[in-house]
Amino acid sequence: MRKILLLSLLLLLTNSCSVQLENHSFYESIEQESSFEVSRKTTVWGEIFNQSEQEYYAYIYSETCGHCRKIEPEIKKYSQTHIVYFIERSDDIPIASERGDLTGVDDINSLYILGTPTLFEISDKKVKNCYIGFYEIQEHIKEVS
Repeated sequence: MRKILLLSLLLLLTNSCSVQLENHSFYESIEQESSFEVSRKTTVWGEIFNQSEQEYYAYIYSETCGHCRKIEPEIKKYSQTHIVYFIERSDDIPIASERGDLTGVDDINSLYILGTPTLFEISDKKVKNCYIGFYEIQEHIKEVS
């Protein structure tokens, strides 16, 4: 009887944790922090170069990306001191299979990602730098913070 009770309790705890993970939403977690909610900026892929600021970042993420969720706290904190536009991954964002030099790209038709997360540093309506993946983004954040 003890084994059945212990097993039932273990299953209940396991299911509770997985439900919390499945219901976790990047935007929901952003909106829960009122100070962050005020500074959060969003845009769509086609508008990356059409922002009013001279220098800013464009962060491409996916709700289903484990690395996006892992870097989420750092991106949220970073966006409180830097202008970051959040762009959710969609079908209109081209994905390349090989990394090329995107420095100087100023046309949305020449821009692509390798996957999520990706962070573009935009200056004067051109790509200044591109950080691809959790580790590159994390390293950039550490360098400038």
